[in-house]
Amino acid sequence: MKFTNNSITFEKYPFACSIARRQEVIYKEEIRTIDLKAYTPTIQVGEELLFVQRLFVGELQKFAEQNSIPIVNRFDYWHYLLKPYLDCARTQREYDKIDKVLTNMGFPAFKIKKIREEIKMQVIRYNADTLVFEDEYLGFMDVLFAMYQIYDEKQFEDFYWRSMKVAFFHKLA
Repeated sequence: MKFTNNSITFEKYPFACSIARRQEVIYKEEIRTIDLKAYTPTIQVGEELLFVQRLFVGELQKFAEQNSIPIVNRFDYWHYLLKPYLDCARTQREYDKIDKVLTNMGFPAFKIKKIREEIKMQVIRYNADTLVFEDEYLGFMDVLFAMYQIYDEKQFEDFYWRSMKVAFFHKLA
């Protein structure tokens, strides 16, 4: 990743369907917001979130400030959707609390169930295969990497854009 005064260059971005892979250089005018506090910082370009390695957060903040790009603190819907697959024991009451956070944010219960049905087995496998056995955090980038492993290119592109809609759910509510 390289920063200039007016652009950010993504090198070897992992998702082929992303703008960061198709054009590599993202100009300041294309960037709507930056979330520095996310577990994996993100840059919003259009209706897409681009992931930035945490080691670049200082440069990213400087870039945002120099170019008057709004810094936001985006709610991580994917973290709550993935919490049931963290490697830790939870009671049914704790699961209900997790779902209540999502429903209180306007996320319909049927949609929570539908998304989890699609991703459950692969996210559990991903969590085990990474040998991290994550017990604290799984988020948006994790679900993308997990599903990338099982979907063909066309299926993954469909999932990628549907998952972006979830990340921006607050706009739909």
